[in-house]
Amino acid sequence: MLHEQFSHSSWVRRLEPDIVKSFSVLRTTLRIEKLDQQASTLLDDPQNPRAMLLVQGGMLCAAGDPAAYQGMLADLLAGRVQSESGWPAIHLRKSLEWMNQREERCVLFLNTAPLEAYEAALSSGWQANEDGEDSPPAYLFHFHGEPRFAELVLHSCRLGEGLELHELMRQGISYDQEGHYTRICLENGPSFVCEVDGVPVCWSCTHMNGTMGMIYTPEEHRRRGYARSLAAFQIDHMLNAEGIACCHVVEGNTASEQMVLGMGAQRCDQPFCWRTVVWPNDRLPELNSGG
Repeated sequence: MLHEQFSHSSWVRRLEPDIVKSFSVLRTTLRIEKLDQQASTLLDDPQNPRAMLLVQGGMLCAAGDPAAYQGMLADLLAGRVQSESGWPAIHLRKSLEWMNQREERCVLFLNTAPLEAYEAALSSGWQANEDGEDSPPAYLFHFHGEPRFAELVLHSCRLGEGLELHELMRQGISYDQEGHYTRICLENGPSFVCEVDGVPVCWSCTHMNGTMGMIYTPEEHRRRGYARSLAAFQIDHMLNAEGIACCHVVEGNTASEQMVLGMGAQRCDQPFCWRTVVWPNDRLPELNSGG
C-alpha cells in the first residue's frame, strides 16, 4: 500500500542523506514547493519509509532504496494509494488527470529517475511507450567546494536576463518544440551566455532539477572553446551559490564527459533516465484506500 503525504523536500532529505544522489529530486521538490504546485509524495511505509515517489503533473521522481521501487510502482499501477487525510488520493489523481489531458493517454513520465525505477516499472506491469524513443541513460557529474575555474573562462561570459535567451535556447533543444519547458527554466533559474563582440556564440540555462543544462554552440562557432569557457563560468557561479554544481551527461557523449572530467568532476555511477511508461489498456486505475 502506498501512502500519500503532502510534504516533499523533507522526505528527500530523510531518505537520501547523500547530497549527490538526492540533488536532482531535492531541487525538483523545492521548485515545486516554491511555485506552489500540487504534488504527491508517495511512501511505501510512512512510519519507516525506505523510498518515495514524487508525482506532479504526471511526472515521477524516485528517491531512496531502489529495491523498494517495484512494489511501489505495482501499488501505483493498481491504485493502492491511501491519503494521509483519509480521503482518496485526490492530489495524485489531479496530477495524473492533468497528464492524461495533456497527452490524451494515460502515461507517467519518469523524470531524472534512476534507471532502476524504469526497469522496476516494466517489471511490475507498466508498458513501455512505443510512440517515443527511449532516452539513453545519463550519468551525474558533480563538483564541490569553492569557485576555482576563473582561469578557464577565456571568453566573455555573463548571466542571462529573464527570457532574453528563449529563442536561442530553443535552437539546440529537440525535446521542447513549443519552448514551454525552456521558458520555465529561464524564469526560475540562472541562464548563461558567452559572447564575441556582443554576439551570443554559446548559451545555457539551469534545468528545473537544478543541474547545468542545455549548453549549445551553433555549428559555425564550434571548436573554439566557447562551451568550455561557459561551463567554467556556470560551474563557478553554482559553486559560489551552493557549494555544489551538477550536470548530467548522456551515455555516449564522450566530448562532454571528457570536458567535465578534465575539469575535475566526480561521476556518480548510478544511471538516470527520462522515459515514459504507459498504463495497460491506457486507462487510469481507480485510486482506492483498500488493499
